[in-house]
Amino acid sequence: MRSAGVKGFRAVVESLGGDADAMARRVGLDPAVLDEDDILVNSPSVGEALAAVARYLRFHTDTIRVDLRPDLSGDTATTAFVYEANLGAPPRVQSMDAGIGFVHRAFDLMAGPGYGLRSVHLAYEPIAPLAVYEEFFGVPVVVSSALTYLRLPADFASTPIAGADEANRARAMAYLESVLPAELEDLAGRTRAIVHETLAYVPPQMTHVARLLNVHRRTLQRRLADQGTGFAQIVDDVRRETVHRYLTRTAVPLHEISAAVGFAEQATLTRSARRWWGETPTAVRQGSH
Repeated sequence: MRSAGVKGFRAVVESLGGDADAMARRVGLDPAVLDEDDILVNSPSVGEALAAVARYLRFHTDTIRVDLRPDLSGDTATTAFVYEANLGAPPRVQSMDAGIGFVHRAFDLMAGPGYGLRSVHLAYEPIAPLAVYEEFFGVPVVVSSALTYLRLPADFASTPIAGADEANRARAMAYLESVLPAELEDLAGRTRAIVHETLAYVPPQMTHVARLLNVHRRTLQRRLADQGTGFAQIVDDVRRETVHRYLTRTAVPLHEISAAVGFAEQATLTRSARRWWGETPTAVRQGSH
């Protein structure tokens, strides 16, 4: 984490008459982070920083994946940091350039200038002349590779991050664990959560949920299939569990239960109950007592 993440905090607090320095100290931060963009406040090593990014990046976007892998050439002295953009269609060159360029600058910041980059491999044809890329990265750039990746020393993950604050890292990780429970880490779990929260307000449509997850509809469909499920199955499961909870734990009228799970009419609830449990909603409710 860079201190740029709190950029503008001082101005907002002081415009409201508050003491920004005191607030920073109260949560264990050096007030200097409020004025400088490049102070690192988390992760003692590059490897731990990358592990956190790989885990929590999906909550920002499902279209980008990053990870360290064995060098694709089989060289045991090097490793590959892979940058993938899964948009359901070939990503724009500008987007890939911006992404891999940001990674390079981030590594330069974390591990120091000359962090050991050996070469850059692009899974696309660049728009600018290759010399422009090589000037930016400072190493040879190979195009039309199988994947887009930075080729790094094999021990790159163990590189310490100077100035990192372990206490702040612990706070940040504890917070992320509290707001991003493990069951929501997979796409099926996140899809299920969205369906559950929106079922009573909007029809359960894959296009709508995919947009909320920031993925293409076909990507969502494919990845749910990879996890052994599908959107229709998730919707049906959420409806069944929600209806069962209402029937066995509340006295909510059946027409209100129908509306709560997005059914247009109560008859649909009755047909669904017969399919799920072989009984009418009333029989399920009576059998729970």
